[in-house]
Amino acid sequence: MIVIDSQDILPPDAIDFVKSQWPIADKVHFGHEVEWKKEKKALIAKDDVQIVGVLEYTIQAGVMYIDEIIIAHDQQGKGIGKMLMEHVEEIATNDHLHKIYLDTGATWPAVKFYEALGYIKTGDLPKHLAGQDYVIFSKFL
Repeated sequence: MIVIDSQDILPPDAIDFVKSQWPIADKVHFGHEVEWKKEKKALIAKDDVQIVGVLEYTIQAGVMYIDEIIIAHDQQGKGIGKMLMEHVEEIATNDHLHKIYLDTGATWPAVKFYEALGYIKTGDLPKHLAGQDYVIFSKFL
């Protein structure tokens, strides 16, 4: 009989199980093992006194996901977001990544911002976070 048990974190035996099974699945799906380690990093924009913007991103298997980008409300429209995005694209290029992607509210002003930076809409996330419609934007490098 199979029993399903809910856990807050993976116990050591489940971690060992996952580590033993993913290489097999990788060979079936990709023809080789894939490095799935996630690297979480951040860029911080500062003026002379304080932080004015933050961009957090995660790199995994040749792909960068922009977790969040936030600019101080009184600093928006001054090019800080563009500077952060250009810097993160430079990192992705130098690291030989093949894609950057992110998600944002479908009706938010950020949609035009990402389109102006050359990102293309690659998906919809209906009724996503807080029940709002989101879209996925990608840039292929």
